[in-house]
Amino acid sequence: MKVHPIVAVLANFFFLGLGYILIRKRVVFSWLLFASTIATYIWMYQNPMTPTPWLWDPTQFTSAVGILAFLLMQAAFAYDVYTLAKE
Repeated sequence: MKVHPIVAVLANFFFLGLGYILIRKRVVFSWLLFASTIATYIWMYQNPMTPTPWLWDPTQFTSAVGILAFLLMQAAFAYDVYTLAKE
């Protein structure tokens, strides 16, 4: 089953590694990346003392540079998945 490149990009943007899994490329890398993404999401929302998600809590990782770095990383992986899916 061939996955449309845009579907792979969107999947990879929201869950790093999922786009690679869908297109069946870089299998070990994709599963490690996906597992670390899920673990990070679980970790971000585990603190019961924090009523808001990490992105909006001023005591956590909210600097503009950090958010920009995260979005650039997401865009880089999305572009990589897109180029692999078009092959």
